[in-house]
Amino acid sequence: MFNLNQTKIIWSLTQQVFQQKSIDDIASFFVKEKLCALRMTYTKNISSKLSQLRQKISENSLVQENLPKEGLCPFILEFVGRAALVTLAEKEKVCSDGDILSVTFQENFQNCATGVLFSTYQKNSTSSDFHVLISAKDMLKDLKVGSFLSFSYGAVEMKIERVTLRAEDQCLFQCKVVSGGTLKFGMEVHSPDISRDLFPLLPQDAESLENEFGNLADYLVVSGIQSLEELSLIQKKINKNETGKSVRHPTVPIQKNIYAADGELPPKILLKIDSKKSLDFLKTSLVQIDGVFLSRSELGLDIHPNELPIIQKEVISLCNKSAKSIVIASELMQSMSVNINPTRAEVSDVSNAAFDGADALVISHDVTEGENSAAAIQVTLDTLKNAEAWIEKKWLPYEKDFIQNDDDVVTYGAVRMAENCRAKAIVCFTEGGYTAVRLASMKTPIPVIALTFNHKIMRQLQLLRGMIPVCLEKKEITENLLLKTKEILCQNFSFEKGDSFVFISLSKSTVSEKNSNLFSFLTID
Repeated sequence: MFNLNQTKIIWSLTQQVFQQKSIDDIASFFVKEKLCALRMTYTKNISSKLSQLRQKISENSLVQENLPKEGLCPFILEFVGRAALVTLAEKEKVCSDGDILSVTFQENFQNCATGVLFSTYQKNSTSSDFHVLISAKDMLKDLKVGSFLSFSYGAVEMKIERVTLRAEDQCLFQCKVVSGGTLKFGMEVHSPDISRDLFPLLPQDAESLENEFGNLADYLVVSGIQSLEELSLIQKKINKNETGKSVRHPTVPIQKNIYAADGELPPKILLKIDSKKSLDFLKTSLVQIDGVFLSRSELGLDIHPNELPIIQKEVISLCNKSAKSIVIASELMQSMSVNINPTRAEVSDVSNAAFDGADALVISHDVTEGENSAAAIQVTLDTLKNAEAWIEKKWLPYEKDFIQNDDDVVTYGAVRMAENCRAKAIVCFTEGGYTAVRLASMKTPIPVIALTFNHKIMRQLQLLRGMIPVCLEKKEITENLLLKTKEILCQNFSFEKGDSFVFISLSKSTVSEKNSNLFSFLTID
């Protein structure tokens, strides 16, 4: 039962996948390959499709694992925001240093959102070598002669030499290639002169917030946040029921819905670190967010790439010490979008992210929607399996500076007891998810089974490293909860007489009707 990888895999898809495959096929693939989470850009037109996909994933969950099937796959959703994508008449375009190319920037929110890039733009225009679709016209206002354009995080770089046409929603530039390479259909385009600010919200993103977004999103990735005020505004918009927050644990929701299996709760917020500005903002916002989504490719455009390995380690360490989820993204197994085997550097990159203590790794849509997607899953799982076998041998508990309050004392004590007594698992009871996050942040190689009441919280916990969430049918008093725990372990996790586990519960916040703070060593009798 405990042969699953501790570090989770997040599978990225574009909305275009719904035009290429049936919902049944997508759900079957997710269950067959034991994928942990789905990442996608959200617009209201895919709301019903995502609802159907969640239902199908639940229905198709592997019966032999005997795990609860109510939506084990968390959805990690993003706004379209201010995005720019390359369209090409052909699949690829090779350009060399010194080439002069004409590039049309054109507003088209819908196609930026879906990832469906039609070649009709090129066919209707003989004056451009290729088009760049942008989601908002205000992205054009600062582009000028001398502006640098980076395609797919430096695969190709150009400099604007001349402005041929400037209109409100369209511009035509003459550009000189300063670093040649291959332009591909759907590449992202970045520039210091292209705004990526989240606010003001685009009308379509604001409309998404009024739709089913909050119900479907287990996590919201926010980027382009400039202040705590902007962050607070997003939290208020997704928190329509005015859910309270624990004074002690500010991101834990307080409301009766937390005890209802299908009760609606707000998504957790992951701050996207994709620029030096967002990196500097992290420490200021850490208390108010649930975790970090580290986009190394985008960050590498704003700082020197040789700084990224150390930044990754520092951000992961900060998140672990603060009990925040940490997701690592960008260029993982990227060459498998075209090759059946990864490079040695890519395999090492995946292993190092696991060594550093990441909760989850993101595989981009270039790979997931390519011909080698199944192979990419398998090689990533095998790489993580080997890395985690080494981690288990070398794992050391955190040093004293990790212990900051009595919650840390209890969770640290539970982890040490489980290790010293060779417990088969750590079982934690958690209402809002904080206990599970705290345990996951310690990166113990011992599996952690989290018991909670709400399906949404169960899905959110699925993203945490080493975490196996289970949704309880009803509230139980402590004595009955321990009996129920033993029953679950025997029925769902193949525990037998004599197998031991550590039970831990932290309710030292206003989430709990009665304060408690305990852990104990128990044996199946």
